[in-house]
Amino acid sequence: MRHSSVVPVPRPHHGAGCARPRFHMRSSPFLPTYLLLSLLALLACSDEDESTSAPPSNTAGGSSQAGSGGSSAGSGGTSAGSGGTSAGSGGTDAGNGGSPAGSGGDGGAAGNAGLGGQAGNGGAAGSGGGITCLPPDAYSKVLTLQASSPLCVTRVYKTPLSSFGFAFAATWGRHGGPLSTDTSSGAEVRRWQVPQDPQGAMTSEAPVKVKIDGLPEKIFFGPALDIPFQNWTLISYTGSSPEFAGEVIAMDSQLTEVKARNPVNGWFAATALPGATDRVVFTALSPVLTAPSNTSDNGLYYVEPCNATAILKAGCGASGKLGGWESNSGPVAVDEAGHLFAALSTFGGNQQVRAFLPAQAAGSTLVEGLTILTNTDFSTSLAALGNPDGKGGHLVVQSSDSTTFAAKPAQLFSYTVSNGKMSATALGEGGFSAKAAGASPVVFSSGDGRLWVATDGEDGAYFVVLERK
Repeated sequence: MRHSSVVPVPRPHHGAGCARPRFHMRSSPFLPTYLLLSLLALLACSDEDESTSAPPSNTAGGSSQAGSGGSSAGSGGTSAGSGGTSAGSGGTDAGNGGSPAGSGGDGGAAGNAGLGGQAGNGGAAGSGGGITCLPPDAYSKVLTLQASSPLCVTRVYKTPLSSFGFAFAATWGRHGGPLSTDTSSGAEVRRWQVPQDPQGAMTSEAPVKVKIDGLPEKIFFGPALDIPFQNWTLISYTGSSPEFAGEVIAMDSQLTEVKARNPVNGWFAATALPGATDRVVFTALSPVLTAPSNTSDNGLYYVEPCNATAILKAGCGASGKLGGWESNSGPVAVDEAGHLFAALSTFGGNQQVRAFLPAQAAGSTLVEGLTILTNTDFSTSLAALGNPDGKGGHLVVQSSDSTTFAAKPAQLFSYTVSNGKMSATALGEGGFSAKAAGASPVVFSSGDGRLWVATDGEDGAYFVVLERK
């Protein structure tokens, strides 16, 4: 149930000390002025930690992200990728969270491990077996939600943090709660505990500062991601060389022991496919490699790990390219049935969010996918909420402005699958926006039909849960 895409924050940050610009990496070895200046600023910094702050968003210039307020999905939706295969194969449905309690009762117990082996959340307390939508004043300091939205807020959890900061990422963890990574100085990872009270206080285990031997001096860490294979937690880093050489590293759940590591260039965002597959899909400038390479080919890639001691080695495991469009990487997301979504962009130009059927996401050939959104904004994170029948759902696109890097209202799409073809429609009034000035919301799914939003509110940092009415 690890569905969230990775979620780097969309704008350069200039705080105390050295500037920490966030940017996406591009596939060209010729660096644009913004990226060159960013790297020079980075190299001029002097840190106590061995690594630098933010993972590159695989785009030169500010982080490349999709745009709320962008164009609607191609006139009622086009067919999925030329020659797209049907949605027949794909992962099994995720384990649902506990069912809502009856009138006035407690929330249900956590569901059995489903998508990727992670347990679903316990159900919220309900009335008559349905969800309970909280009144607007329960989240008035955090979000503004359109009344016509098919979503409503069901849980609001305040954290002890005053702010998530400018380099915050979140995915869904195998422990049954958010797994967050702060990359403002190295990589600090937290496993958050979900309270029973729908308006309770969110707590976390002690944060873990990731320490890995043999890393270059100046690097950008990516967010942590739990995957079912060997109960690994993946962490990545990218260097500042022209090819953005780095590694993807498999660690234990406590992030204290390295289990396996392989080279990869410009690893940016990743998600694990649902069901029995061990496949991880990611955006980067190369597939996972067995030896360092100068490959610089932006795209959507997959990797299927080899064994307990190697992510990939000769004759064991597999990694390849699923698709490529534009020149810069972006976030990815997958729903409970295995429908895959990815955003790639071109700095100073367009970006596209595309969708792929489960069989395409699980395949090994290049596919075009269905273009859901095209505009000039940058998508910072994506979240997909599949329908129980596996034949559609909702996609949430969180974006930032391409010039100011300010967060825009989240954009909501509905998608359906029929006869092996996918179509999508933009729901213009279905989104939400953060209330706090300068907030950069992060969206992800817990794999049980719930949308999670991590964002700064007017009085601290919050996790907010939305569900379909």
